[in-house]
Amino acid sequence: MSPSTNPRPLVTAIILPFAVALLAKFFFDPQQGEFDFEELWVRAKLPQITKIEVININGGDILDIDSIYDASGNTLPRVIRGATNMSTFPPHNKWKSSFGTEDSFLLEQFRGHQGFMTLVSEMIYFRGTDAFTGKDPKIKVLKGDSGVDWLFGSEGNSRGWSRRKTAYMGLIDIRDFPEIMNDLDSLPTFMRKDSSHNLQYGDHHQSMALWVGRGDADSGLHFDTNFGGFMYLVSGRKQVMMFPNEDAAYLYMRGGSHRMESSLFLGDILERRDEKKYELLQKTTPYLAVMEAGDALYIPNKWFHEVYSQGNPSIGVSAWIHQAG
Repeated sequence: MSPSTNPRPLVTAIILPFAVALLAKFFFDPQQGEFDFEELWVRAKLPQITKIEVININGGDILDIDSIYDASGNTLPRVIRGATNMSTFPPHNKWKSSFGTEDSFLLEQFRGHQGFMTLVSEMIYFRGTDAFTGKDPKIKVLKGDSGVDWLFGSEGNSRGWSRRKTAYMGLIDIRDFPEIMNDLDSLPTFMRKDSSHNLQYGDHHQSMALWVGRGDADSGLHFDTNFGGFMYLVSGRKQVMMFPNEDAAYLYMRGGSHRMESSLFLGDILERRDEKKYELLQKTTPYLAVMEAGDALYIPNKWFHEVYSQGNPSIGVSAWIHQAG
């Protein structure tokens, strides 16, 4: 065969770009490795992160309330280590040990609850406030027992949860589940109701939320409409980027009914190196908390937070503060 009719150069020209793209995706895809907020933030050369102070109470019930205030009387975020005794706190044993089986305690609690909804997504960066519109084909909303079985039972064990696929549920009101509430009664008193300090709670049964996930999931950057509160981690790991409310002008806020939300997923723009967003972020005051099972995080009133959850399962509980009266 003469050189002019040799098909090899043509084949090489067609195949080589695809091979290079495939290798680049495998070896350099930012979602292949373990996610690390601090590493990504430093790589982007953004303002220095303040590590949120850790207070160790060793499974006790007493929090020195002065430790969450600065010299000007403003509350500051704090990680509270040893918020429960890991060996005796019921959720650590009863909730996690049976997870992913047909004997799952959480499966038993939620099966038959028609208002239950689970989000199954092919991407880890999504908001619950957007997901229920049904407009995104990458997000499935599973209602009732279908979602319950995927999330808590053996149905979801072989689904390949990872940094590329996640199932997540947030149940804002758990007061109608007495067995769950009973298990949470051994949370430290300061997380549940007024304990002779200045954190103004309403009825602690009105403001408890449950968050459960398989695989990684990112909440997006937002602040809550309550007066802050505590987030407790039963299982898994959470990395939480936080900013004081004064940074709102630099956080690309949404409007209208989403006015509490930034348009950003910090993890996403940092992984993709979306440098167009870095200009305003250079003016922020970032804080970072890394939570392990048994930790609680105090989130002050109106502080922005983006929660990156890791683990299969990841289980957390929020106890929110509401203005007394």
